[in-house]
Amino acid sequence: MLSSALTKKNINLSEIPIFFPQGYEKVYLISYIFLAPYIVGEIFLFIYIANADKLLFLSLTPENFFIFAWAIGYEILITTLILYLIIHSFLSVWFPNKNKTHPSLSNVA
Repeated sequence: MLSSALTKKNINLSEIPIFFPQGYEKVYLISYIFLAPYIVGEIFLFIYIANADKLLFLSLTPENFFIFAWAIGYEILITTLILYLIIHSFLSVWFPNKNKTHPSLSNVA
């Protein structure tokens, strides 16, 4: 029952804090999903694997290089996101902001 409610929920992409030009939200969302991990993977392969050597980097081109670079970049981005969430949760437990109230509790009289 909960899963059917979540799948029917309308999502307004203009309210998401990532840059989406009006009218092109879905195109940019798809390009972010495919290009951001690929670019991060390319940078990782160039700096850490090829030691910033252009000839060595160009020799790292297997048949499925896009999938290889995308998977490495995806893992780097997801690991960074998970570490950010863990650090943020620990900081919110250790240093709670006592001036903030929960939005659902602020309307209670």
